[in-house]
Amino acid sequence: MRTRSIISERQRIDALFQKISLFSSDPEVASHWAKYLCVITSGFIENALRDIFRQYVEQRAPPEIVNYVVSKLYKDSQNPKFGVIVDVAGKFDPVFAQELEKVEEDLKDAVDSIVENRHKISHGESVGLTYSRINEYYEKVKVVAEKLEALVLK
Repeated sequence: MRTRSIISERQRIDALFQKISLFSSDPEVASHWAKYLCVITSGFIENALRDIFRQYVEQRAPPEIVNYVVSKLYKDSQNPKFGVIVDVAGKFDPVFAQELEKVEEDLKDAVDSIVENRHKISHGESVGLTYSRINEYYEKVKVVAEKLEALVLK
């Protein structure tokens, strides 16, 4: 089961990665695009987390509860490193957290690297992020989103 908003956002980001790969042969220009893609990918993580649990709650609770939970999710899920994702999931069901802890380390590291780099970028710090590295991270982030979605919305 895939949420429409996640599918739509993923398609938009996939298309952006494809476009940038076609015209960005200058390493310096590619590095600047990598920063932008990092910020976009970080937003994808946040949005996927929120959308998955919003849908989970919508299937189980009245609208008033959904509104409360969604507003709480927006506060609790900004810049979610992997530990935050596990924490949020565990608040809904401890089994979700236990299953997420089993995710491969390279997937966890990709999420954390995206969020850490986004933080540095937004504060004007220098990052050594390349297009190929952000593309690698993005592919791993998509796997994490798919695993979370499969786990929560089964």
